[in-house]
Amino acid sequence: MRHIKKIHLGSFLRKAIFTFLLILGATTVSFGQCPDPNNPDCGDVDPGGPGVPLDGGVSLLIAGGISYVAIKMRKQQLKRNAAMQSVEK
Repeated sequence: MRHIKKIHLGSFLRKAIFTFLLILGATTVSFGQCPDPNNPDCGDVDPGGPGVPLDGGVSLLIAGGISYVAIKMRKQQLKRNAAMQSVEK
């Protein structure tokens, strides 16, 4: 007989509300930069500066991606070597 997983409505609803609030919060934060530097409501904005700060976050993301690929390639190489050794025996 198949095992059917029951979905508890309470935990599903909690996760759905949390996801909705997380997305809502992320979209409101993304409007944090003033699009028009000449607008007096924006305060003191440097018009020549970069629009998005690309510093530590992007470099960590790239480093994580490189390490993920390196680990996957190493595991694949170990599997290939083990298969070749079993064929040789």
